[in-house]
Amino acid sequence: MNFKTDPLVTVQLDNQFIDIIWPRENDDYSMFQTFLTTFKFFEPIKNVTNTSKVVKQTLVANLSEWCAKAPTPGQCYSELARKEKNPDISWCTAITPQNSGSEPFYYSYKNECYEYIAPKIKDISLCDNMVGSGQFEANKTNDTKNCKARVNYELALQGSDISYCNKIDKDVWVNDGYGMATVSQLDCFVAVAVKMNDQKICDKVIYSKTATGGTISKEWCYYNYAVEKKDCSLVPPNSPASKSQCESFVKNGI
Repeated sequence: MNFKTDPLVTVQLDNQFIDIIWPRENDDYSMFQTFLTTFKFFEPIKNVTNTSKVVKQTLVANLSEWCAKAPTPGQCYSELARKEKNPDISWCTAITPQNSGSEPFYYSYKNECYEYIAPKIKDISLCDNMVGSGQFEANKTNDTKNCKARVNYELALQGSDISYCNKIDKDVWVNDGYGMATVSQLDCFVAVAVKMNDQKICDKVIYSKTATGGTISKEWCYYNYAVEKKDCSLVPPNSPASKSQCESFVKNGI
C-alpha cells in the first residue's frame, strides 16, 4: 500500500481493529511504524492493512484514547499538543502528577502542552495556566513568559502587526531545543518584515540590551532580514555582522 496516498489505515491489535487517518503531512511508512511502536500499548501489531469498509473514527479521539493507555500519559498528551495542527485543550487538563511519572515531569509536560497549544489557537489566556511551586516557581514564571511570547509572535504574523512584537519581553529567547532562537522580540520584527517584504519595518525596532548581554537593534534586524531573504546585498554598511557572514549563512542554508 502507499502510505503517502491512502488516508485510511486499519491497525489490528489482538482481535480489535482501530482506524486512524494517515499520513499526516509527509510521514511515510517508517514514521508510521515509529509512531505506533513509540508507546508500548500499541504492541503487538499483528497486521496493518488499508480498507474502505470500516467506519472512520476521528484522529483526535483515537489519539486521546491511546494516550490514556500510554505508560506515561502526561508525556503522550504533551507530544500530541506539539505535533497536531488542531490540538484539543483537554489534553493539557488531562495531564496530572499521577500520570506524569514525577513532579518535575508533571510541571514540564503540563506547561509545554499549554505553550504548544496557545499559539496554535492564538489564545494568550492559556498561558496563565502554567503550574509550578517551590523550587519550580521560577520555571512557572519563565514558561508563562515564553508562552505569551509565542502567542504574540503568531498574532504579529497573522495581522502583520508589530505592536505584538513590542509585547514580547526583550529578555525572552525561546529556542528550538537545539540552541537556535525561534521566538524573540527581534525575530518577531524580522518575521513581519519578511512577510510584508518591507525591510524598513526594522527602523521601528527600539534599541535595547538583553539580560544575557545581547542586543536588539534595527541594525541586527536589517542583517537578519537580508539572511532570511537570501539577498546579502541588503546588508547595510553599519551592520553588526559582515556581508561575508550573510553569504556563508545563505550558502550553507542556515
